[in-house]
Amino acid sequence: MSWKTWFTGLSLAVAAAFGCRQAFLSEKDFQDFRALPGCLHNAERDGYDSEALAPPGGGQAVPTTVDDTQRQTRYLSLREAFAIALENGTVGSQNAFMPGFAADTLGGFQGRTIGGSDAIRVLALDPAIDANDIETSLSKFDTRWNNSLTWNWTETPLGITPTSFTLGGPTVASVTAKTLNYNTGLVKPLPTGGVAGITFGISSQRNTPASRINPAIQPNVQFIFEQPLLQGFGEEINQLRESHPGSLLLPFPVGGVVEGILITRIRLDEQRAEFERNLNFLLLNVEAAYWNLYGAYYQLYSREEGMRYAFESWRLTKLGLDAGRATAQDLEQTRLQYEQFRALRLTALGAVLESDRQLRGLLGLKSEDGFRFVPADAATLTPVRPDWRAALDEAMARRPELLLARDEVRVRRLDLIKERNTLLPDLRFFATDEIHSVGSQLDGGRTPDNAFHQLVTDPFNNFSVGLQMNVTLGFRAAHAAVRTAQLNLQRTYLNLRTVEDKAERFLAFAYRQVIEFQQQIQVQQAALRAATIQLDRYYELFQ
Repeated sequence: MSWKTWFTGLSLAVAAAFGCRQAFLSEKDFQDFRALPGCLHNAERDGYDSEALAPPGGGQAVPTTVDDTQRQTRYLSLREAFAIALENGTVGSQNAFMPGFAADTLGGFQGRTIGGSDAIRVLALDPAIDANDIETSLSKFDTRWNNSLTWNWTETPLGITPTSFTLGGPTVASVTAKTLNYNTGLVKPLPTGGVAGITFGISSQRNTPASRINPAIQPNVQFIFEQPLLQGFGEEINQLRESHPGSLLLPFPVGGVVEGILITRIRLDEQRAEFERNLNFLLLNVEAAYWNLYGAYYQLYSREEGMRYAFESWRLTKLGLDAGRATAQDLEQTRLQYEQFRALRLTALGAVLESDRQLRGLLGLKSEDGFRFVPADAATLTPVRPDWRAALDEAMARRPELLLARDEVRVRRLDLIKERNTLLPDLRFFATDEIHSVGSQLDGGRTPDNAFHQLVTDPFNNFSVGLQMNVTLGFRAAHAAVRTAQLNLQRTYLNLRTVEDKAERFLAFAYRQVIEFQQQIQVQQAALRAATIQLDRYYELFQ
């Protein structure tokens, strides 16, 4: 055997053992996750009971009610609210037309997991989970190391063989063979869909009666190459397929657990966009809940002021009745107004408590901790006129919903390419080169009986090349899969156009509301000034 053959075999073995591999997640990422507060450490080894994980309900403080409002004030800025929400908050209700509400719906069982959680810490793990699929998809190109060791004892009666023979004595009734076989090999699935492998085997057979070479030790080294030429050929298609085309000569598990590497990376981008979408709703709901609490306090203030004015009117009417300048009907009318303002104040107080509860839910805080939130920031009333063209371009380029729809179009395009490849016949080229020898021992220097010495110096050589093709007549299933992929691609195109139209309409709605609300604020400010002056004049007149 020439040095070129040995060099080729060595290169093939090195490539098989150290094949291409790309790592996207490191052990540090896992350690960073374990460092998060509230995570279970060593849960896979330490036994635990699900009931032991539940916090005791007896330690929770009684929630604030309209007749128990004495709590310590905690001033909260909008920036601090954002920081708390991003650390431990929940997404809340995903309704852009009515933002500011937490989602109180509990999770439920969804097949193999418990779903429905909108906690930001739960959603932050979804991209990392999908990133593991990249490693799983790349694993179908990992090198396989196959080993086998078998020992056989066979007895063959000579009466059923074509000939009977005598070995220097009486005729024997059977031939006994003791065989030991050991095989090891490296198999490397190639990105082109082919397979390269190198195997080493050694077999030892001892016959009774003894043959000319007994025991017969036969080492062999085999180089194998196999490559699809039509279906499953090329790097692009094998980055789209769920599984490797496999091998006819060296069968091995071909994978098929997750989608191809190109699609899996798009799935990771989609999961990141989905996480960004949830973050957008989280910030939207937190800001809306913050200003809802701000408005609820002003509403409560106005109701209390109205109640005080109504009470003062009732008191003055009572004095007028005692002085003979008012009637009993006037007194009861002012009392009715006072009771109505009391009811409005209770409703406004309940709205403050509910707004506080909603904000706490979005911030991931307990419903009661001995404090009541008071917004520390004031609303900005300076008129702003946004640039419609710039806002539209930014929305079309950055909205996560549009990114998701465009990524799905990419996935369906790649899926169509993958399904069209199944319309090709499965034609494979294969080549093998095996060198082997025979001897009666494994040691002994360079003696002719040394099997390894014979393998290096004067081996036997078996070489084969060939083609094999399998064709499904009609390709009915393949044509159906291609048609389905075409329809899915068309559907994703139409869905993308629909999502873009909705995004533009919603942006137009928000743009119109900005201008409208600025005008309403100016009108309401003017009305407030007029109503304040009118109230002061009426109160002076009433007194």
